[in-house]
Amino acid sequence: MGGGASSSLTVIESLPANPKKSIFTIFSAAADGTIVIQIGSQVYLMKPGERWIQYSQSQPDEFCHLLDTSTFTNYGLLDGSQITLAGATLTSAFTPTP
Repeated sequence: MGGGASSSLTVIESLPANPKKSIFTIFSAAADGTIVIQIGSQVYLMKPGERWIQYSQSQPDEFCHLLDTSTFTNYGLLDGSQITLAGATLTSAFTPTP
């Protein structure tokens, strides 16, 4: 079931951000890529490369046992030249300021 079907990278163009009305809300980003993020009811300070993972399981019916992994990874600040979509490199739209 699933197999990563809802996995995606999301461009954050302004803050605070709550992409796709998820359980994640990003409040701020520092020049070094460190972010302040609220996940559920908890607030975290995440440096680039850090990730949050939550595992849960349920049994919707007697024939199905569901294991679910939710992950948020801080990839830091990227400009367009570091992002490739279907073989096309983006150009940088802005330069973050400290």
